[in-house]
Amino acid sequence: FACNVYPTNINRETAGMLARAGCAEMKIGLESGSERVRRQILKRPSRDSVNTEAFVVAEEAGIRSWSFNMIGVPTETREEMLMTAKLNARVRPYIVRCSIFYPYEGTDLYRYSVEHKLIQEARAENVSSHLEDTVLDMPQLPREEILKFKTMFKWYVDAHSDIEAAPIFQILITYFEKLPKEEWSSGRAKDLFGLFD
Repeated sequence: FACNVYPTNINRETAGMLARAGCAEMKIGLESGSERVRRQILKRPSRDSVNTEAFVVAEEAGIRSWSFNMIGVPTETREEMLMTAKLNARVRPYIVRCSIFYPYEGTDLYRYSVEHKLIQEARAENVSSHLEDTVLDMPQLPREEILKFKTMFKWYVDAHSDIEAAPIFQILITYFEKLPKEEWSSGRAKDLFGLFD
């Protein structure tokens, strides 16, 4: 079986019990590599050391780890998105998942997004999944940057890791970063990305 955990809820003892019970995969909610985003925006106060330790204890217990990440969070910067990729590069999960923030009604972040006029209503009507697009327009983090980073998230992780192919991923990222924003907003860059991935 598989289980979903938040890093602060897992330790060696718990991981050992899960392994003995037959847990094969642990899906860990990293969410962001930025402590500021986790603490101030997501209200998830976990330190990087705690997040890293969750993956260590899963591996020691013989449990494959997944990481769940979220980008495009209100007030997040491009550097903070990169911090998320770099944290994944350090913990090296078996599977890396990345979604785009969506302001669900009734949440504090929905209210924040409405109060700060971040929700792009026309786009919000057409976005059906937190995996495909952002419904926010943020001055510090344009839509194209979010889409670009989401598309290449795994490449960013690999480019900042110690794997042998890291330099190749760095070259690919440099090429795709230089594509005009129209290529990203039209979806053509994503189609081209599919030929390389």
